[in-house]
Amino acid sequence: PTQWTGHAARILDHEYFCFKCPKKAKKHLRMDGESSNLDYAHSEALKSMRYTLDNIPFRSQAARETQYKYLPRRIIVEEYLPMSTMREYHWWTVNGQPVFICIRCDQGGQTRGSYFSTAFQELDIGGAIVENCKEMPKPKTWDRMLSIVQKMGENVPGIVCIDLYANDRDVYFSEFTFTRNRCDTLFEPIVADALLYSMSNGLIESHLV
Repeated sequence: PTQWTGHAARILDHEYFCFKCPKKAKKHLRMDGESSNLDYAHSEALKSMRYTLDNIPFRSQAARETQYKYLPRRIIVEEYLPMSTMREYHWWTVNGQPVFICIRCDQGGQTRGSYFSTAFQELDIGGAIVENCKEMPKPKTWDRMLSIVQKMGENVPGIVCIDLYANDRDVYFSEFTFTRNRCDTLFEPIVADALLYSMSNGLIESHLV
């Protein structure tokens, strides 16, 4: 659904793998190649679609991430990327200027990632990330990602995280994220948050960063 995060699933080889599901559905829908209850998954998906397209207010989500309540109610169905060869990249930008990038390397259900500058210098930044990645080589598509992010961010004012997926050959746009972790997490050190704030409020000129 376009109007709130969640209910993201993959259907492959007649199996339903749920990435973001209601708590009551998680015990029926499994990931990592295990068997799943496709009938139950289908039932839950239908409920979600009816709920989504009937324009029923979703109070709990709207209270946390209010921008979703204004989006048109739609269901997105798209081709599944070859995730075994992909990494996820969170490009933090201010007024179209990339500031720093988090490269994800999640493992075993643990949130892992490392932060880099646009020149691919590793930065000592943490927060929601539990553990850093080890021996992260510069991606072959790094310069292309940088060019894409600069172009996409030109018309987006303020702070936004542009999420991309990439491997050694291809780059895919994922989404704009305006409220990463529902704005519940601070960067460590706090100067990273201060940098984004200062740039977005004109206290520091973006091109100097």
